[in-house]
Amino acid sequence: MSENNRPNFTIAEAAKIAEKEYGRFGTLAPLPSERDQNFLLTTNEDEKLVLKITGLTESAEILEMQNKAMQHVNRYFGNDANPCPQVITAVSGQTITSAPKNGSTYPVRLITYLAGNLYADVPQDAHLHRRFGRFLGQLDKTLATFEHPSAHRYLRWDLTQANFTTDYTQHIADKNKRQLVESFLEEFQAVTAPQLPNLRQQVIHNDANNYNVLVGDQLAIIDFGDMVHAPTICELAIGIAYAILGQPDPILTAAQIVAGYHEAYPLYEDEIALLFNLIAMRLCVSVTIASHNQILEPDNEYLQISAKPAWDALQKLANTDARFAEAAFRHACQLSAFSSQPSAASQSPYLLRPPAPNPQPLI
Repeated sequence: MSENNRPNFTIAEAAKIAEKEYGRFGTLAPLPSERDQNFLLTTNEDEKLVLKITGLTESAEILEMQNKAMQHVNRYFGNDANPCPQVITAVSGQTITSAPKNGSTYPVRLITYLAGNLYADVPQDAHLHRRFGRFLGQLDKTLATFEHPSAHRYLRWDLTQANFTTDYTQHIADKNKRQLVESFLEEFQAVTAPQLPNLRQQVIHNDANNYNVLVGDQLAIIDFGDMVHAPTICELAIGIAYAILGQPDPILTAAQIVAGYHEAYPLYEDEIALLFNLIAMRLCVSVTIASHNQILEPDNEYLQISAKPAWDALQKLANTDARFAEAAFRHACQLSAFSSQPSAASQSPYLLRPPAPNPQPLI
């Protein structure tokens, strides 16, 4: 998003919006965001809310989809949980209002603030990994009954559109890193992408990264801005891609998450077969966009927050045999190590070494 499209309201201006549109008075503090301008609003009654001012590139239909999805998840998730923010209605009765500045009008929403620690900031262990997988599975099971026409859109964070990185790898300055991305991209184009249309499809959150997932007595997720209709397995791949950042054994961590997901929302064998490359491709998309963003906005540290650990994780995946990873994921789902009908993914010419004959328990 260009600077002309990004909101640039002062705290005082944002406070006036909260007062006028929502009747909320209090103090505001800025929150980080890639595309929106977010403020934490602590009201005089000590209620914590998030005022979201959206950039001009986001349509009203997309924002409506996000609101309806959050309402749907909160209504049907179960266990009396609050797995995502609740939408606050304005004094006008609308859930989306607007605010003018410099000749433009920006969409505005108010949602509840969810307490909890960021997934990125809490100690990682097998229990949390499995718990996270179970949460993602329950989220997708809930979203499987949600539909909205705006979810059928082009979005560069949609893994089915990952081929776009071909035009952006030139921005990766380091030759070895560029070749690393290109090798995963080649496999994606030759093996994974052709099979994606045949997989189970639905609306997914599409951005369960470690700064969007909150850990407390219950897990919760925020930022529905990247929602899209896509293969269900992409949700799990994205969640794993960020959960393995900084982990010494990414396949062990991934398998623990797979086990939890499968408990809540059983996986199919054709999904498991493509999971490894989809995890790698999410990391490739992340580092490629980060390299491009560094050129566009060199001073924006938030846009580079996951770049280094993503490169480290990619290198570990490059040193992993995809057949071993698939066997580990199948084992986590209590399936035999290898399918009796090998998929195209399991016969990929890009695999590095023979599969482990007897994978060790990973959960």
